[in-house]
Amino acid sequence: IVWDRLFGSFQPEEEEPVDTVPAHVTVLTREDLERSGARTLQDALALEAGVILYDEVGNDLEKTLDLRGFAEGTGTAVFLDGVRLNDPRNNSTALESIPLEAVERIEITRGSAAGLVGGGAEAGVIRVLTRSGAEPGGSLSAAGGSEGALPARRHLQGKIGQVELFRSGAHDETP
Repeated sequence: IVWDRLFGSFQPEEEEPVDTVPAHVTVLTREDLERSGARTLQDALALEAGVILYDEVGNDLEKTLDLRGFAEGTGTAVFLDGVRLNDPRNNSTALESIPLEAVERIEITRGSAAGLVGGGAEAGVIRVLTRSGAEPGGSLSAAGGSEGALPARRHLQGKIGQVELFRSGAHDETP
């Protein structure tokens, strides 16, 4: 787990074994995500204990996060590569904006972490770490379904000199 004990901040170069962290933590690796069969970040999170996602809008994309009984994500701090994503007005997070193909690892820390990361983390913290583009490669997948469903996913990665590139995207169209 990537964890700075003093400040609770993201430190990409420092990893600590999950069994030495004084908190209830679940780490989902890239391999775990691929084996899960999840299509979206929300689907992957919904497979974990204590994480509930509600589809209040009805489009299967804009889901509301509930971690440990804190409805509407109000008690959960969400970080993407160390940057807090929560809306400062209501502490909600648009998880649908993060394609699952771009995710290298997810760390879910249950329990109050407000003292470490600030308010709005009474239920816990979700850290999403994205993939880097060190090895050249890519993927493209598309499918068709009943009633005009058209899901598509793609990613490209590579390295140009000292610059690592990673680009990912997803499109789900259901009439």
